Amino acid sequence: MLDPLLEKQIIRRGRNNMFIKIAETEMDYDPKFRLYMTSRMANPLFSPELAAKTTIIDFTVTQIGLEQQLLGILIGKIEKQLEEQLTELNESVTLNKRELFLGEQQLLNKLATAEGSLLDDPTLIDVLAEIKSKSKEVTDKLQSAEVKTIEINEKREKYRPVAARGAVLYFCIVEMTLINWMYNTSLYQFLDLFHYGIDKAPKSQRVEERVENIIQTLTYKVYRYINRGLFEVDKVTFKMMVCLKIMVKAGQINS
Repeated sequence: MLDPLLEKQIIRRGRNNMFIKIAETEMDYDPKFRLYMTSRMANPLFSPELAAKTTIIDFTVTQIGLEQQLLGILIGKIEKQLEEQLTELNESVTLNKRELFLGEQQLLNKLATAEGSLLDDPTLIDVLAEIKSKSKEVTDKLQSAEVKTIEINEKREKYRPVAARGAVLYFCIVEMTLINWMYNTSLYQFLDLFHYGIDKAPKSQRVEERVENIIQTLTYKVYRYINRGLFEVDKVTFKMMVCLKIMVKAGQINS
C-alpha cells in the first residue's frame, strides 16, 4: 500500500499542486513530508527492494562502539584536558584538510579558465606560488597533529581496560533480556552505573592502580544492581555469563 509513497509516484498538476495515490485515494502531497518507521527487532531482515526504496539506519550499539563511547566519558571525567586537546586537534585537522582542498580547487579552476600559454599568465603563477606555500604549511601542521594525536591516544589507551569492562558488563545485561524481557535495562541507566563506578572508586596517583580500582568498583556495583532485580533461578546464570565474558575478553578462554 505504501509503495507509491516509497517510490515517490508524485502526480503534478499546475505549477505547485502535488498529489499521491495511497490505497486508490488521491491525497495532497507536500515536498517537505518525511516518513519515519521504527522497529523494536534487534536485527530485522529487509528485502533488497525495500532497502533500495528507503534509507535504513541501524542505531544498535556494538561492543566496540560502546567501548569507544565509554572511553570518551571516562577520559572526559578523569583527564578532561586530554579529551579537550583531542577534540581541538581533530577540528584543526579537519580545517587544515579543507584549506588544502580549497587551494587545490582554486588552482584547478584557474587552470581550467586560463587562456593562452600558462607561463605567460602572471596571476596563475602567483596563485601557484601561494598554494605551494600554503600546501607546505598545511602539510607541516597535519604532520605535527599526527604526532600529537599518537601521544594523546597512548595516554587514553591506558584507561581502555575500564571501557572494555564496561562494554562487557552492558552486553551481559542486554543478553539477560533473552531469558526474560522484564530484565531490560536502558543504556542511560547503565551509564549512571558507569559514572558511579568512576566517582566512587578509590583514588590513586598511579594510572594502573586507578584503572584497577575503577574496574573493581564498577563490576561490583553493576553486579549488585542487576542481581537485585533478577529472579532467584536466574542469578547464577547472570554470574556465570559475567564471569565467562570477562574471561573471553581477557583471552583466558575462547568463545
